[in-house]
Amino acid sequence: MGVAWSSRAAAKRDVRVAVIGDHGTGKSSLVATITTGRFPDQDDGVARVLPPARLPVTIVDTSSREVEIYLECSALHRIKVDEVFYCAQMAVLHPTTPLFDKATRSIKPRCMMAFQQIFSLYDRDKDGAVSDAEMNAFLVRCFKVSLQPAEIADMKRVVQQHMIGGVNDNGLITFIVFLYLHVVFIAKGREETTWAVLRKFGYDNELVHGFSWWPRALALQRRPIS
Repeated sequence: MGVAWSSRAAAKRDVRVAVIGDHGTGKSSLVATITTGRFPDQDDGVARVLPPARLPVTIVDTSSREVEIYLECSALHRIKVDEVFYCAQMAVLHPTTPLFDKATRSIKPRCMMAFQQIFSLYDRDKDGAVSDAEMNAFLVRCFKVSLQPAEIADMKRVVQQHMIGGVNDNGLITFIVFLYLHVVFIAKGREETTWAVLRKFGYDNELVHGFSWWPRALALQRRPIS
């Protein structure tokens, strides 16, 4: 049995979940348990919507990974029933596919470009690093929190121990750290943190940006035709 979802529904602020499986695998029990809070009686059945009929079957194959998340659950014993539907919702609201290539375990190019554009807003002197004040400005904008000087110093100390080039010679945090933190979030299943940043800067689920709000004016100058 599996649970599938529709990513197109995310733009409409709702999530459509389809519970799929062979006869007798517990599809109806799972749905009834999540909606009523109890395991259904044996007499509770699902009414047939369509009369028995022979329908043509069309098999469509794709190169995408069929299973994104795997959970063992039990409607009878109320084990991870809520988690199944929660994961289905999160896969729509905070999808991993646009961000991360699980086969190569790397950030996808479009996601990389989005992070570079966001980082450039705070790297005002374009030296590939941000100051403590610029890092705090980013945190306040995205999460409404800021770090104390001691907390930033501790973070830099940890970065220097685990990442070459994470802090430059001037003691500034580089883009490598900015990117690495989001890789850690995704690897730990905290995609909502990465999406909070991306959506704060106007990116949708396809990582397409609406530049109407972009804080820096884009000036176009005409050059004389030679």
